Parts: sequence; C-alpha cells; structure tokens
Amino acid sequence: MFMMQALNEDGSSYEKGKRRMKLVRLLCILGVLTGAVVVGSCSRSNSLGDNAARAVLDRLWNQPDVYFLLGDVKFVTRNPVTAQGQDSVQEWPLYQAFARDGVITIRNQKDLTKHFTGWNDWLSLTQDNIRLSATVGLTAKGRARGTLIHQGHVAELALKVATIKVNRIVSNDEERTGSDLYHVVVGTLTYNVPKDMSAAFAAARGWNHVRKRRFRVLLKYDAINKDWVEVASDIANQTSEFHSDNVTSVLQSLNWKNR
Repeated sequence: MFMMQALNEDGSSYEKGKRRMKLVRLLCILGVLTGAVVVGSCSRSNSLGDNAARAVLDRLWNQPDVYFLLGDVKFVTRNPVTAQGQDSVQEWPLYQAFARDGVITIRNQKDLTKHFTGWNDWLSLTQDNIRLSATVGLTAKGRARGTLIHQGHVAELALKVATIKVNRIVSNDEERTGSDLYHVVVGTLTYNVPKDMSAAFAAARGWNHVRKRRFRVLLKYDAINKDWVEVASDIANQTSEFHSDNVTSVLQSLNWKNR
C-alpha cells in the first residue's frame, strides 16, 4: 500500500512547493531586515514604495536650475526662444548676481526702456518685446562650476544652485491608465537657496525662494528605461493650499483617452 503524493500544476510535489514558499518568505524577510535586493516573488521591479519615491524625487529635482545664455543675449518679456539668443527678462537679476560672483561677465548692457538710439530700438521694444540686451561671457570660475551646453549656435551655462530635500511622503497612490503605471506622490520638501543668492532668486522667481513647501507630483514608470519620470506637479508653500491642479488635470485627460 502506498500514499499518492499531492502534486502542483507543474508536477512538483506539494511538500516541495510548501518548502519553496517558506524559503521565499524567509528570503523576503531577510531582504527587508538587511536592505538586500531580493528579486522575483518578493516584489515587482517597478514597485515604488515611499523610500524609493523619495529617492526618485531627490534625483529628478536636484538637476541644474539656473541657465545663462552666452554671447549676445536679448531679454524679452514673454516667450523667449533660446535658439535665437533670447532669455526672460525676469532672469536678469540672476545674471547680475552671478556676474557679481564672478561666474559670468556682462558687457554692452543696454536698457531699451530708457535709451533709444533709433528706429530699430523702438521696433525691438514694441514689436519684439525686448527690454534689455547684453553680451554675456564665461569666466574660468563659471566653467569650473557649471556645465556648458550647446544648442545649435547658442551656448548656455547650466548651474545647480538650490538644493531640494524631500522631507516626508504623505501619500503614495498607484494609478493605472491603460497599460501604463503611474504614482501620485504627495509630501513636503525643503528648498534651500544660498543666502548670497536668495535675494536674486526672490526677484527673478517670486515665491520660489520659500524654503518649506508641499508638493503633489505625478510619476510615470518608463518600462523601456526601467525608471520613473515626472509628468506633472503642483508646488505650494507648506502652509498654503495648492493653487494649481496640474496632476489632477493630466490624470483626467489620460483616463479620458483610455476610456
């Protein structure tokens, strides 16, 4: 007389299956306790826990945040075209601050709102929305501190000035739209600008110099590059409500397209 051993669907014994599951659970527990990466049955490669979300946002947000066009630059009131050597006139305080710091040089400065030298200046001011023009140069200090970027015939100096630290993840919700995986992450962050640049940041970017902030960001999983990318975000003073609704608007649009 013999007892038939129970089999799983793949033909393996039930007892072997139980032992394997115990081993997997043990490996998962050890991975959590030691911080080791355990692949396979423990978690999906595209999962995004709170710690992972914090790391992704710290990386995405700590990129260059100040860009200086080099050469003959025109500062316009709206819709600057980098390829045409144009920058926003709102960035002018930052140009001045970094010139004082020895990162760039400014020559041939001309304020078209105060000095007309002819018909061309009047057309530039009234038709092309140009308020200022200047020749911006790169110093050895600027070359060592930043990254030089070339876009066609235009050169640009990229610098990282402010530092962003995600302090707390308040919520981290998964959203699936069609075959795409998203996460809506809400939390708080600290935005630190060096004291010597704080006034210039405030003048150029308004409330952007506020240190304590809240955020709501929509992240999408890029299955090809196996990484998360930012799709939309809302930022506000930590003590205020959000004044924009970019994340919700984008999600609604995505859900509508996949109905």
